[in-house]
This record gives sequence, C-alpha cells and structure tokens, in this order.
Amino acid sequence: MIGIDTNIRTRIGLVANPSAGRGQVEIVKIVRSLFALLIKQDIHLIDDTFESHLAAESGVRPTLIPASSGADLDARRTAALLLQNDIDVLVGIGGDGTLCDIASAILDTQSTVHLLGIGAGSANVGPLVSMLGQDVDRLSLDMLQERRIHGIDAYAHGNLVGTAFNDVVLGNSFFGTRDDTRIDLDAAAKLAGEDRLAEPTTICGPATWVSKNGKRMLSYGTDGFAQLIASPLNEGGVYAGKAISGLMCWGPYLGNHAVLAAASAVMVRTQLGLEDLNAAEPLRVAHISFGKDDRIDIGGLLADGALILDGNPTCLLSPSDVVTLRLRLDAIRVLRPLAFSRGLEPDDPVLNQNE
Repeated sequence: MIGIDTNIRTRIGLVANPSAGRGQVEIVKIVRSLFALLIKQDIHLIDDTFESHLAAESGVRPTLIPASSGADLDARRTAALLLQNDIDVLVGIGGDGTLCDIASAILDTQSTVHLLGIGAGSANVGPLVSMLGQDVDRLSLDMLQERRIHGIDAYAHGNLVGTAFNDVVLGNSFFGTRDDTRIDLDAAAKLAGEDRLAEPTTICGPATWVSKNGKRMLSYGTDGFAQLIASPLNEGGVYAGKAISGLMCWGPYLGNHAVLAAASAVMVRTQLGLEDLNAAEPLRVAHISFGKDDRIDIGGLLADGALILDGNPTCLLSPSDVVTLRLRLDAIRVLRPLAFSRGLEPDDPVLNQNE
C-alpha cells in the first residue's frame, strides 16, 4: 500500500478541466473539496488558471508556478509545467480524455510521479480514474494503493501520435456532453476547431485490413467488420475464465495485455436502444490479442475517419494511412483508494491458486 503521509507536507500538483462533462458547477465543488482535503499539503498550481483563481476564492495559499506569457494551457501543458517542479503526486480532475492528456504529459517528461485521477467527465470508465468526483469527500489520503496501468501507443503518418489507456477507436465520432446529456460529436470537425453532432458510421471499407506482426489477420471482404477498437487489458481479471468474453477470457493467464476487436456493427455510440441492438444482431466480434513485442497494423480505411484515443480525436486518417498499435506495459503509476472496485489481475492469488 502507498498512501500520502498526512503528517508530512507532500508536493501535490492539481490539474482540473472546467469544461469536463459533469459541468463547471460540479467541477468547482470537486476542486473545493480537494482543497479542503489537501489543506496541510503543499499544493502546486499554475498561476492565472482556473485552479489558481478558485484557490484564491477559497482562501487556499498554494505554491504558484508562473506560465509563459500568453501560453495556451490545456490539461497536457498544465501538467507538463507542474511536472517540471518536482511534485510527488499529480491530481487530475476531468473525464477519460482529460486524464489521458495528463498521463501523456507524464510519459512525455518520463516522470515516475503518481497520478490520482478524479472522474468528472462524460464516461469515466478508463483505468486512470481512481474515483468519481462525488466520492472525494470520503477519500482517505493514507489509504491508497499503487496500480501500474498499461497503455497502447498509436502511430499514424509514421509518427507516435499518442497513448491510450482505455481505448483506441477508429471512427468518425466521439463522446461529448451537452446539458448533462451524452452526445456523439464529429471527430473531423473537432480537429478543425468546430463543434457539431455526428451520426456514428463505419470508416471501414472494401480495402480495410488488419495485420499482426506482418501477417494479415482480417480483411473487410472476408470478415465484414464495421468498427475497429483496441484496448489494454488493465482490468483483465474481469474477463478471466468467462468464456462468453471470447479470447479475452484467457488474456490474464497468457500475458497478452491488449486486444483489438473488429465488430460487425458500430459499437461506440451514445444512443443505443433495444431496437438498435436487435437490428445489429447477431453481433460478430473478432478478437486479436497482442503483447509487448507485437505490432498491429491497420490500413485501407475510408476517408473522413479519425484516430481517437480515450475519447480524444487525435488525427485524421486517409485511405493511404497505416495505423500501428503497440502495447506499453506499466506506463503510468496510478493511486487508487483501497475500496476502489476492480477486476482480478494476473498476480492475484485467485488466478494463481493452481500454481
């Protein structure tokens, strides 16, 4: 168990996304609750930000770190500035996309800092979420445990474009929130600086293919898939021994900590009713597992698609692009409350009782 010693002043950096899905009113409540919880710690904030303004209103006296004049600070840049100042713990408040940006800053700086992720977004389903915002008042700083979180490095246009900790989605849409309602937004429009709704549709076509370590595994003409999604198995024990989960039921035992799924219907969508489900049945999902030494390549996608990492549209994809995925083991160290519910991992006794 790794906790924060409340008798010793710990340097804690804080990054909050006021535009996260729960809404700014809720984000303000969460930040104020954290300030009260961390009152005896050395809170580090970037000057002239949402967080620092809220600290001043709340009577908190943090260590303020100046930002470059006129700097456009998003969650990733804010986290990067905090990491330059030898903090011990980085607290992130936002959704899966915000926490992915903060974790990316940790990777960028090759830091070993612990991340405490407070979920306040549209979905909050990723492994970087240590707890939900409404539970902050019950957080005990000295009752935390470290978890090592795997990621998937995604390459496009010949370059590493980012790391996903929940999922890599190849699609035309991503999740957003308006008036407390989850909606599907256009990924290409987002990358162009616009905000508009989208109907989730396939970007797979006759020329789409998937290979593993150079061997062709799937082709559209033979397998007829509509969406490609890849995820690291950070909570692999959820699937352990459950044959209905297909290939993933063996994942925790065999050491392949990532899976690509090719589904016969577009599965990443906010609105899914019984009629939609019935129309998609029988749903077919083909699984390809991969480990730290494997390489997944995807090509031949339709135009107007995007590479989406943990809900963040990252880059546009053209039919000539090849997307490459690689597993990154133990990428981020996350702190979680001991009461945090989780699946079993390969090192849990129940998975090794016959060894």
